[in-house]
Amino acid sequence: MDLATAPTLVTLLDGLCETGVYYLVLDLRELEFLGAAGSLRVLVGANRQFRAYPCWLVLTHSAATPGGCCSSPGSTPP
Repeated sequence: MDLATAPTLVTLLDGLCETGVYYLVLDLRELEFLGAAGSLRVLVGANRQFRAYPCWLVLTHSAATPGGCCSSPGSTPP
């Protein structure tokens, strides 16, 4: 995911909480590239959007980034 492809994810995520989605897992394990500029902006923006509602956004481990599973800080998924 880079600056050119990130807008596609924005389009898919935009308004999901308003349609009744309350828990979303983004499985990034097969992602080969995670560009800092566009991708992180999209993921941080999606997290903010989900936190404004009673929604959960969870990212799975990605080969492109170190670390494990993460969710909104200070939160526990249902």
